[in-house]
Amino acid sequence: ENPYPIPFDDCVKATWHILHNYQTYDIDINRVAVAGDGSGANLAAAVALRLSEEDPEHTPPLKLQVLIQPTLQAFNFDTPSY
Repeated sequence: ENPYPIPFDDCVKATWHILHNYQTYDIDINRVAVAGDGSGANLAAAVALRLSEEDPEHTPPLKLQVLIQPTLQAFNFDTPSY
């Protein structure tokens, strides 16, 4: 098993690598997105946030986040959606 923060750190490193080596992979840097479902959606949102805070002057911004069923609020089970 890989407990937190290993999966998160891996996602950040992989996304950072793609953003900084986009020419190697023939990627349109203006169309890069992160996506995930469930826990993966949490990771995608957290990666986008981390990259926007860490080195915004030297890291190209992400174009889009696709978050499918993310758990964004885990402490209030009285919401209408629950």
